Amino acid sequence: MKKKFYILLASLLSVFAVVFVLRFVIGGDEDTWICEDGSWIKHGQPVSSPPTTGCGPEKLIGGDKDEHDCLIAAGYTWCQKKEKCLKEWEEPCTQEKAFEILSQLKKELDISFSGIGNTTFKLFFLSEESKGDGSPLEKEISGKTISLENATSIKSKEIENYFEKEKFLIDQYNVADGTFISKVAYKKENITCLITKTTVDYDPKNTSNTPDPLANVNIKIECADIFEI
Repeated sequence: MKKKFYILLASLLSVFAVVFVLRFVIGGDEDTWICEDGSWIKHGQPVSSPPTTGCGPEKLIGGDKDEHDCLIAAGYTWCQKKEKCLKEWEEPCTQEKAFEILSQLKKELDISFSGIGNTTFKLFFLSEESKGDGSPLEKEISGKTISLENATSIKSKEIENYFEKEKFLIDQYNVADGTFISKVAYKKENITCLITKTTVDYDPKNTSNTPDPLANVNIKIECADIFEI
């Protein structure tokens, strides 16, 4: 009797093993959710609801790329001149000398300048294109810039001393000394830097508001490699 029982039990176990292999090994994912093309697809009659987690490979932050394979969201842009992707605030594509001057200025002075950005500004130049009377012509140029808000007269003087220490000379064609706005350009070889100071709270559109001319100033420094013009 026991022998027949064991034979029956062994037969049932064998049948169960065969069914298990056919269903879950050979038969595949019949009653489950399969990830296909970023979406959960129903296969068979799964008992559970579809997963709530993402499907497919995780998209990295900054994964969007431009036509040159540069990571846009990570701050990279294509530099044709250097034929590579780069971050302009870390490595300039152009205007490298201007970038170097502003980087050194930020490093040497204990002043909380803004980050280095791109800019366009206007300067007067005396060149072959000038009029017969020798008067300079105004041109818009591209360069690099940093700024400082609410600067004291001491900080302002430190900036001027830096350019003098670096052997820059004042460009006589680009000096404007107003009551609330002043500009002065410094030149050294093929580099020019324009410093614009604006009295805090000064609004040229609001003539009724007259700030103290001795108040702190907002300072903008714009530098350009002139040979790139």
